[in-house]
Amino acid sequence: MQESIREEFTSLLAENIAGFPLGDPFDPQAVMGPLASRGHYEKVTSYLDLARQAGGKIIGDTREESDDLFVGPTLVTGLDNTSRVAREEIFGPIAVLLPFQDIEEAVRIANDTIYGLAATVFTKDLSRAHTMADRLQAGTVWVNTVNQMSSGPLPFGGFKQSGIGREHGTEVLDAYTETKAVVVNL
Repeated sequence: MQESIREEFTSLLAENIAGFPLGDPFDPQAVMGPLASRGHYEKVTSYLDLARQAGGKIIGDTREESDDLFVGPTLVTGLDNTSRVAREEIFGPIAVLLPFQDIEEAVRIANDTIYGLAATVFTKDLSRAHTMADRLQAGTVWVNTVNQMSSGPLPFGGFKQSGIGREHGTEVLDAYTETKAVVVNL
């Protein structure tokens, strides 16, 4: 988040995630279900321990010690982009909030990773949104939204070490096509 709005943004986001109802994924009232396995739960929650050890502040850690494996949305602040929590793909409901001063710094931080599955840009400036989307090295860039997935014609896949190609869209045809040149002189 931009440094000038860091405190307000963090406060509003923390307030928003505080009310996320956890529950059975088939319950229409539930926004978030449990993690997939005990191993996944342990991996995700270990990042919260790493964040604390590195001096990070945890906001919204609502994990429940039970057989249900619930971890509510959690924010981590007070770390920089060199921490493992900021650099690794957690695949759990943990977001590390990293402040930046300007667009150049935001792009540098966002692209300073070996991953590139998805990115999100929140802005009122459509020109800035297009500039950021063009410069971010990510397979999907959401603008003013997040996790809008498609099983239709939009391709899905990451850059760098995120993913192994593209799903959906015409790009998927290339992933499953092996072209061969055959030259015959009769």
